[in-house]
Amino acid sequence: MKIRRNQIILIVAVICVIGYIFMRRIERYTTEESKNDLIKYIRIHEVPDTVFVLKVIDSIGGVSDELKTQIIDEVDKGDLGDQNKMIELIKKI
Repeated sequence: MKIRRNQIILIVAVICVIGYIFMRRIERYTTEESKNDLIKYIRIHEVPDTVFVLKVIDSIGGVSDELKTQIIDEVDKGDLGDQNKMIELIKKI
């Protein structure tokens, strides 16, 4: 059985599409990018959303429960929370 040029081109195209889909799927934020984006979010919003901050911290991974609790407690204070303290706690991650 002879492989024609069209079949080879089709196989290469299918492999390229599968590779593209795989690369898009494994593309993730790094820890530094996540921390920087979270810091920007806190600077922009005077009262950051607690659930959003918790999800971002969980996605970073490797954060101790004590540090996570301190950050969430500071975010829960709302208007009374100190942005600089939140940012310093996030930088410790």
